[in-house]
Amino acid sequence: MTFPLVLLLCICSAGAWGSSSRLVVLPCDRSLFESKLELCLSEFNRSLERAQYRRGCVWPVVKGHYNHLKHCVDRWAEASWCRRVGALENHFFMDVHLTYFSECGRIQDPPMTTLVLMVAPLVMSTPLLAMLCVHLATQIQT
Repeated sequence: MTFPLVLLLCICSAGAWGSSSRLVVLPCDRSLFESKLELCLSEFNRSLERAQYRRGCVWPVVKGHYNHLKHCVDRWAEASWCRRVGALENHFFMDVHLTYFSECGRIQDPPMTTLVLMVAPLVMSTPLLAMLCVHLATQIQT
């Protein structure tokens, strides 16, 4: 990763000492970048298979693996000089999100046990409160 930065520094500084002051930027090595993307993605795929991503949104579980994928892609984008070229990284991450995180935006009903535990106290408290009020009102009159 430091080699391209050193090379760029040498190219830029050579322009200051020579007669030419043009900045030379190396072209994007797309084949290298795409082959390394497959390497990064294969490790990410294995981690998501272990997390059983098809069951629903696995974002909280795989956030660390996603960050590792992001760093891997960034590293190879810089090494292959494809950083910010033709939105290659954006298309790659859009495909990752469509494949693995499409369930994350959907609202789902809670399980039935959770729903019963949330609603039952409210339903039970209504007649109990009415009975308590009737009991207190009859005691005050007598």
